[in-house]
Amino acid sequence: MHGANFTTEALLLSWLLATAACTGVVGGQSGADAGPADRCATDEACGTGLSCDLSTGTCLPLGCVAAGCPAGQRCDRGTRACVAVAQGPHRLYRGETLAGHAIGSSFSTRDAVGRSAFGEFDCLVASRNGRYLYVVDSAVVMRVDTTSARVETLSGIGWPGEVDGPATIAQFETNFYQNGGLGLTPDQRSFVFTSPFAVRKVDVETGEASTVPTAFTPRALAVGRDSGNLYVVNYEPSRMDVLFPDGHVETRPLVSAGGTIGFMVVDEVRGLAYGLDRNRESGAFYRWSLEGGALEWLNHEATGGRTPAQYLSDGPVAGLEMANPAGLSIDAEGFVYIGAGDGLTFRRFDPDRGIVESLCRVLSDAGEELFEWCIGDNVRNRLFGTWPSTLAFDDSGNGYFGYSVWPRLVLLRRLE
Repeated sequence: MHGANFTTEALLLSWLLATAACTGVVGGQSGADAGPADRCATDEACGTGLSCDLSTGTCLPLGCVAAGCPAGQRCDRGTRACVAVAQGPHRLYRGETLAGHAIGSSFSTRDAVGRSAFGEFDCLVASRNGRYLYVVDSAVVMRVDTTSARVETLSGIGWPGEVDGPATIAQFETNFYQNGGLGLTPDQRSFVFTSPFAVRKVDVETGEASTVPTAFTPRALAVGRDSGNLYVVNYEPSRMDVLFPDGHVETRPLVSAGGTIGFMVVDEVRGLAYGLDRNRESGAFYRWSLEGGALEWLNHEATGGRTPAQYLSDGPVAGLEMANPAGLSIDAEGFVYIGAGDGLTFRRFDPDRGIVESLCRVLSDAGEELFEWCIGDNVRNRLFGTWPSTLAFDDSGNGYFGYSVWPRLVLLRRLE
C-alpha cells in the first residue's frame, strides 16, 4: 500500500477495529441497534491510516487518497485503490520564457523587449496563429509580438477608469477576482473583456476602446469562437444574455447551483458553457447549456481539501479539489483549462471522458525537463512557486501563461 508505515496485518486489524467502532458493531451491538450516532463522520474518528467514507459512514484504508497514484492512474475514492485511466491526447511541451525574468518589481516597464519587460501577464488571450498575445495588466491593455518578444502598450493611459476613445486617452478598470472573461472576436480584430462595471472592447489595430452595452452589470463573459456571440452572465446568476454580432440580444434564464460565476468559457460545438467560482469552498466548477437552464456543479464531491488533497484529486471531475482557482480558458478541441491559483499547477478537463489532469513535469530521454498532462501524483504536478492564472492556446496547440507574483511570460511550445 503506497506510503503506509504499517504491515498489512496491522493495517487490516486497525481497519477492522475502526470499522466496527464506526458502524456500531461494538460489544455485540449491531449497527442498526446502535443508531446513526455510531457512524463515523470525520477521518479522526477512524484512527491512524484510515479515512471516513461520508457516503456510507464507514472507515476505509486511506490508500491512494493519502499516497497518490502513479502517472496514468487515478485514485478510486470508493475503494481507495489506484485504477488505470485511459490517456487523452499525449502532448509534450517545452517551457520557454518570452518576456520578463521572474524578478518582482514595484514598477512596470511594459514597452520593452523580452527579458527587459516588466508587467503582470496573468490575464491574456492568444491570436489563433500565435503571433500576438493580448494582456490586461491593471489599467492598460498590452500586445506581445511572440516573434520578436516585443511588449507594448496597445491602449490605456495607465490610470484606472472607464473612458472610451483613442488609445491615448482610453482608461480601463479591471478586477478579475470579481469579474472574469476575455477573448478575441473570430475576425481577430477586437479584444473583449470584463471590467467591474461594463464589457470593454479594444480594436487590436488602433487600440481604440469602446463599451459594449449590456442590460446589467456583468459578472463574467465569454466570446463565441466561431459565432462571435458574446455570452454574459449576471451576479446571481439568474440569466445569460447572448449579444449577437448584428446587435440583437437574447436572454436565457439560468437556475443557479448556489454560487456565482467569476470566469466563463463556451464550447459552441457541444452547446455548453463552463463557469468557475473561486469564492466557494474548494472552488466550484460548473457547466450548463448555452440554451440556458440549470447549472451542473461538476466537482460537487470536493470537500475543500488543501495540501496534499488538491494535488491528488485528478481523475473524475466530481472530486476535483482546487485552492483559490484563478482563470479559465478553452482550446479549439474543447479542453477546458483551470488556473489553479495557489494549487501551483494548471488543470485540464476532458469533456468527453469527464476526467481532470494536471500539468506535470517529465524528463525526456535526453534528460531535458518537459511538461505533459497527467494524473497528478503530488510531486510532478507541483510546478510553480507562484500562482498561475490563464493558460491560453493558439490553434497549433502552443500554450501561453504568465506569473502574477513574479512577472514572467512563458510559452509552452508543443513538441509532437
